[in-house]
Amino acid sequence: MLKNIIQKFKKRRLYIQLYKNNVAIKDIDTQKNHQSVSEIPFNNDRLLIADFNKAVTFYKTTFKQLNLINFNTKALIHQKEMNKNGLSEVEIRVIEEVFERVGLKSIYISDLEKDLNDKEIENYFKIIQSKN
Repeated sequence: MLKNIIQKFKKRRLYIQLYKNNVAIKDIDTQKNHQSVSEIPFNNDRLLIADFNKAVTFYKTTFKQLNLINFNTKALIHQKEMNKNGLSEVEIRVIEEVFERVGLKSIYISDLEKDLNDKEIENYFKIIQSKN
């Protein structure tokens, strides 16, 4: 029981990469990587998240199965596809809403087209930490 209580408050930092109907999650502190693919598509030709409710269900189920959300989870969310010329304000708001419903309270969204290395990811978490 004490272990469950400790898990709820343990600091966790996640690097979440969004793809079409797919998510890759890296736990920064444990260096564990997770991948999950949705059986039900929630994108369309223009938007990575076109069906809000299907996306919420997929992400919520994924994070719950992997036991990745607690009260101290901070996340860098990086949309890796369908982000040419950056994300619009509406697309950013959709991502924020989806992951707030998943249970993330502290997030930073990146729409850079390039891959981030470990040092760049750490720098983003310093930014996230300074905002809280």
